[in-house]
Amino acid sequence: SAVSADCGLFLPRAGFADNVVDREPVGSGHQAAGRLWFFTEVAEGTGETLQHQWYRNGAEDALIRLPVGAASWRTWSSRQIEDGSQYSVRVTTASGCDLGEYALTDHEPARIPPQTRQARSQNLDQLSSDIEKILSEAHDALAKQDIPGARLHIRLAQENGNNSPALQRFLEQELALAELAREVDNDNLYLASGRIERLASQPLSGASLVAFNQLKQRWSQRREELHQETRGRLMALQRSLNTMPATVNCEAPVVDSLWLPEPEAQWLSVTEQQANAGLQILSLFDQRTGMLHQVERPCRQL
Repeated sequence: SAVSADCGLFLPRAGFADNVVDREPVGSGHQAAGRLWFFTEVAEGTGETLQHQWYRNGAEDALIRLPVGAASWRTWSSRQIEDGSQYSVRVTTASGCDLGEYALTDHEPARIPPQTRQARSQNLDQLSSDIEKILSEAHDALAKQDIPGARLHIRLAQENGNNSPALQRFLEQELALAELAREVDNDNLYLASGRIERLASQPLSGASLVAFNQLKQRWSQRREELHQETRGRLMALQRSLNTMPATVNCEAPVVDSLWLPEPEAQWLSVTEQQANAGLQILSLFDQRTGMLHQVERPCRQL
């Protein structure tokens, strides 16, 4: 039956579907494979914006805004679904009309009565309080440089069924920033470059974005410092090698870094070698920065 509100527009049809084909709902949502759809037909809603607030297991999952383009309008939204999860959709308008909430039950889609929404709102308040406590504990751990402890707080909450997007954002942004800072401080700049790429794909904003840009600048500066420092030391090594007699076979594989001086031997490794005109040409990979260097040493042709 049609659902109306005091604001003028009404919904001749609204409900879940297995799919939407040619602007018409297919099925009732119970046979949805991987994605669940919610279909609404709007009457007298020109210029309004319909809002589908999706809930998963009672918690807000996504708010999807759908402009209404004519007096008679059909529109829909969809979400990826997980086995064992319960879904509902509350339909409102941007101007404040509440057009009801619908749940996909074990038998038939049903509207959720207002008193049930009120009870669930109280549950959501409790859930919000729990999330704040979890995040507070995780932030305290980060303040103590306890990155594993912070991650553990979030993971345990998720394993216990708390699927709040705020917890996942903490892992993907705040915790990732702390890990990036640790790698930069420890000169693990090659590893840090991967973290920078992942963070660059995140929708960072505010303090997180400022922190990311500062860390990225520190990473770039330190990487260049180490590169130039190592380059200078290898130039000195090259001058020394140029005066040494050829003692190694040109074709012999270089399997270790023992011939390098300290501390370069700790973080430089041979990734490629060539022989040319009595010289071994060695490409050296700096495990700290991810950058390459090259040295040549005399060798014997057999």
